[in-house]
Amino acid sequence: MVRLTHGTTQRTERAVITIREARALVLSQAAAPLPAERVSVVAAPGRVLAEGVVADTDLPPFDRVMMDGFAVRAAESGPGAVLEIVAEVAAGAVGDTAVGPGQAHAIMTGAPLPPGADAVVPIEWTEPAPGGRPRVTLQRAVTPGQHVAPRGEDLRAGAVVARAGERVSTLSLSLLIAAGAAQVPVVRRPRVSLLTTGDELLPPGAPLRRGQIRESNGPALQSLFAAAGAQVTNHGVARDTREELDRRLAQAAAEADIVVLTGGASVGKYDFAAESVEALGGRRHFERISIKPGKPTMLYTRGEQLVFCLPGNPVAALMTGRVLVCAAIAARGGLRPPEWPELSLPLTAPVRRVRERDLLIPARRTPEGLCFDGWHGSGDLACMAAADGFAFVERGEGSAPPGTSAPWFPFPGDPAW
Repeated sequence: MVRLTHGTTQRTERAVITIREARALVLSQAAAPLPAERVSVVAAPGRVLAEGVVADTDLPPFDRVMMDGFAVRAAESGPGAVLEIVAEVAAGAVGDTAVGPGQAHAIMTGAPLPPGADAVVPIEWTEPAPGGRPRVTLQRAVTPGQHVAPRGEDLRAGAVVARAGERVSTLSLSLLIAAGAAQVPVVRRPRVSLLTTGDELLPPGAPLRRGQIRESNGPALQSLFAAAGAQVTNHGVARDTREELDRRLAQAAAEADIVVLTGGASVGKYDFAAESVEALGGRRHFERISIKPGKPTMLYTRGEQLVFCLPGNPVAALMTGRVLVCAAIAARGGLRPPEWPELSLPLTAPVRRVRERDLLIPARRTPEGLCFDGWHGSGDLACMAAADGFAFVERGEGSAPPGTSAPWFPFPGDPAW
């Protein structure tokens, strides 16, 4: 271990760990989901269920007609059969008038099959019968149950339609509503507070002078974490003084489940992130990761609150935010993200390795595999903007040849995985 002197504070630098070890540590600290809350079922997509949901009715809830036509007694159907039309049943109607012998009901798709009938003859298999009364001539026979979805065919009342820990999707929303859910219990969205540091940072669109750059970390990370399922508050930019950072960090941490501080995570004269977090009572779990870019990345906890100190470099901040913070958001939000991506894809071109550190590189997913568009290093925002994910390339000598399998972090995709 190395003793680092920084201002008037000494702290011990722990061993550098891998990004995979760091992600596992993050997930171990974020394993407990947040409390549940009830929301309208129509607001549930994207949320994680805290409890299972059961159906309050059979699905379909009645014998449902599947085609426009005529509800009949199957035994009376057949080519040339003539039936008297005595009623009409539309979708949404009660349809409780019985079909008697020699009778038919004109009926619409989605309507309940009336008593006495046991099948539907599609309108295409009929023609009007001559004469003054409303009658229909059948051209084909039908069998009992034909063109009818019986009650409970899809689901029985009391059946589980969604389980705790499942994310409500656009597709499962329809089932929840049909099964009778009006409000559903979901895990509360993690509250994430963002704070960026740096005297050199200016708001978007501000004119630049020498030595200044526009601040993109806050807005970019806010977008990323919101896509991961968090409620995000961006607390803006803190100046590079210990006093201001202490004050602004305390404000950001006041009501957050996860705090993300970007910049000030290294060992320079004006890098106060570690000191400020530790003064706030943070317990350090790691402070250096053997990844390029993103080495100066730290994780602290304050009770159940997670505090991340990410690099100020925009590319490194987004990469570590994607791999580490999004995993924490997913876990606290009730999901169970794997400790490492389950999808690996082949490289389409050689990638020069780094002997001491693993690599995260922006890439595009193509039918052939992962394509790299002239990556120029950790400051290359233009290359990152053209990517749709990050590829992980293990450290080593020489180059990773085409065809090398690389774990894949889709971006923005599903940020938890």
